[in-house]
Amino acid sequence: MFTYLPCVSANTPGITYTDFPDITWATFNSFVDTNFNPDIKLHTVLVTLFGILENPELFSLHSRAQHSFYGNETSRPLTSWITIFSSLLLQRVGDSKDELYTKKELKTRTKQPESSDSNRQEVKLLAEKMDQLAKHLDFVLYKNTGEFEGTLSPLNPQALQPLLVACPQTYECVTATCMPYALHASTRIRDIPTVKILQANAVNPHGAVVNGQCTGNQTRCYLNSAHYLKLGSNIWGDRIFARSVLNAMYSFHASTEAITAYWNLSFGNFSGGLGARVGRQHIWQAFVQESLRMIGGDCQSNLTIANSLPIAQVTTAAYEAFGKDGVIAVADDHSHTYKDRPDVLDMEEVPMEVDGAPTVNMVVVDGVVFGPTHCAFDECSEALSNYRGASFCTAHKEQWGSKCHVIGCGGAVVDGTKACMEHQGLWRKWQKEHSRTWSSGVRRALQRPEEPNNWAQVGQRNDHPHDELEEEQRQLKHYFGPKRYYCVETICYPCGTVKAWALFAKSESPTKILKFLHSVFPEPHSRPDFICIDKACLVLRTVTQNPNWNYWLDTSRFIVDSYHYNNHKASDELCQKFCNPAPDDGSQPNLVIVAQDAQGQPYFKRAFNTQVCEQLNAWLGGFSAILKRMTAYNFKWLIHVMLYYHTKILLSKQGNGIGNMEASREDEVDEAEEGSTDDEED
Repeated sequence: MFTYLPCVSANTPGITYTDFPDITWATFNSFVDTNFNPDIKLHTVLVTLFGILENPELFSLHSRAQHSFYGNETSRPLTSWITIFSSLLLQRVGDSKDELYTKKELKTRTKQPESSDSNRQEVKLLAEKMDQLAKHLDFVLYKNTGEFEGTLSPLNPQALQPLLVACPQTYECVTATCMPYALHASTRIRDIPTVKILQANAVNPHGAVVNGQCTGNQTRCYLNSAHYLKLGSNIWGDRIFARSVLNAMYSFHASTEAITAYWNLSFGNFSGGLGARVGRQHIWQAFVQESLRMIGGDCQSNLTIANSLPIAQVTTAAYEAFGKDGVIAVADDHSHTYKDRPDVLDMEEVPMEVDGAPTVNMVVVDGVVFGPTHCAFDECSEALSNYRGASFCTAHKEQWGSKCHVIGCGGAVVDGTKACMEHQGLWRKWQKEHSRTWSSGVRRALQRPEEPNNWAQVGQRNDHPHDELEEEQRQLKHYFGPKRYYCVETICYPCGTVKAWALFAKSESPTKILKFLHSVFPEPHSRPDFICIDKACLVLRTVTQNPNWNYWLDTSRFIVDSYHYNNHKASDELCQKFCNPAPDDGSQPNLVIVAQDAQGQPYFKRAFNTQVCEQLNAWLGGFSAILKRMTAYNFKWLIHVMLYYHTKILLSKQGNGIGNMEASREDEVDEAEEGSTDDEED
C-alpha cells in the first residue's frame, strides 16, 4: 500500500475510474475544522485526502471488514486495514503529524509518557478520523443500512488536470540590445488557441498559449528554460516528455517511428478519448527542440532564427550555430593524462610519480562506415537540392538538370527520367537495381549466405589491410543517384569521451585524417602526445614524406591500436618500431606501466585503452538504420547531439568517481600474444 499525491497519467485499459467525490467545500471544511489542528497546512490536508482516494482497494477491504453477513463473522468498527493506513500516513506527513490532531488531543498526549501504548493510541485516534472522512467522501462499499453501494474505483486522472498556460518564462525583456522592459500579452482573448500538452505519460487537453511581447523592440523570445515546447499546430509538450524522447533515442537507438508507436500504444489510446495520438513529426520536433535547449544552455548561447521556420531548416541553423564543425564543446577542457614516466621501464622497480612531472595524454581516432548522401558530382559534397530522388546539389542541378546524367553524354533527358533516349536501357537497369524488390532480395541473400543459388557468383572477399594504401575508386559512368559519405570519423579520449567527429567522403585516407586532426588541434600545445589509429603506419609515412605535415613529429607519436597491430605485417619496420602500442621491452614506459595484482606481483599493463573508438563505433552503429535515410543536416544534428549527450553523461559519471582512464585487465600485456606476429596480411 502506498500513500502519495496523484500523478496525472493516461488511463489504464480495463480499469474503471470514478469521478471526484461530490462533496461540498462547506462539509469538507467543517470536518477539517472539527478534527484537525486549526494551523493545519494545505499540503497536509491534500496528502491526507488523496491518500484515501488513491487507495480504493484498501478502503474496500476496510469497508467490507466493518460488516458481518455470516454467522461466524465479526464486524470491527476500526479494522486492521484502516489502522495500518493511519500508521503509514503518520510516517508520510513526518514532522507535520501534529497537524492531524486538535489542540485538546495534543494536550492530552503531552501529559502521557512516550511509550508504545501512547503511539498505538495516536494511531487509533487517527484511524477513527480517517474512517469518518472516508464516509464523508462516500468512499465506502455499503450504505448505513448495509446495502451494497458499489465497488470503489481509482480516481479519474482527468478529474484534476490543471489549466496549463504556455507563456514566457521571463517577466522582462532579456534581449541584449534592449532595456529590461516588462513583457505584455500580445494575444487577444478571443484569439487564444486551445492546445493539448503532452506530459511525461499523459495528455492534458486544457492547455493554452499566450504570447508575450516587448514594447521596446517588438521581438519574441523562446528561452532555453521554457517549460513547454511547441510540437505541432495544436500539440505542445513539457520538458519531461521532450527529454524522454532524447533519452529513448540515446539509450535504445529508437527511431521516431518506434517512439511514436510506443507512446501511442502506451498512452495515446487510453487518454479518455482526447485524441492524444502523436505522429513522427511531433517526436522529431520534441527531439530537436530539447536538444537545442540542452546544448544552447550548456554553451550559454542563443540561437536566432526566423519565426515559424520549418523544422528541416531549424536543424540546419542549429548545426551551423552549435555544431562547431563536429567539435564536442562539453569536452573542450577535458583530457586524460598520466605523469611522464622514466625513459626505461623496469619490472623490478615500480616508478613513483613525481610531483610537477609533465603529463602524457592520448587520443584514439577511428571511423564507422555509414553516412548521408551528398551531391553526385565529382569533388562536390554539398547537400542535395532535395532528398526525394535528386542527384545533385542546387548549383549542379542547374547545370545538369535538363541534361542526360550519363557522364560525357550531354543529351536532353526524356521526361520523367534522368537519361536521354539513347541511354534509357542503362537508366532502367539502374532503377531496377535500386528498387525495393531488388534491395529486399539482396538483403535476403546477405542474411542467408549458406543457401546455395546457381545464379549467385561466389567472389573472393577483398578485405583491405589497414597498413596498405587504398586502391583508386572505380570511375563512375553516370550520375543517376547521389553519392554517400564514406564514414563518420571520431576522436576520443581513452576514457570514452568524444572530442570531435567529422564526415569523410570517398575514403578514410591519411591526408583526411591529418586534416581532421589539424582542425581539432591547431595549436602545438593542444596536440596530444600519442595518437592511436588503426592505420597509424600509413599516417606516419605520409607525415614523414610530406613536408607540410612534418610538424606533427615535434609534438605527437602515431601508434596502432592493440587489436589491429597484430594484423599488420611484421616486415614493416617503420610500423613495428614506431607504431607499437605496447612494447614489452620497457622502451616506452608511457604506454606500458607496471601494476600489481591481488597477490602483490608486478605485471605489465597498458596505460591507455586503445579500443575506445571501436567500442564507441559499436554503439554508434546502432543508429545506422535511423540515419541512412536522413537528410545531411538532420544526420549531422542527430550524430552531434548523440555524441554530445554521450560525452556529457560520461563526464558526469567520471565526476562522481565512476569511470577509469586506465585500460581494463583485459588489456593487460600478454607476452605470448605480443611476441607473436603474423607475416601474412589480414
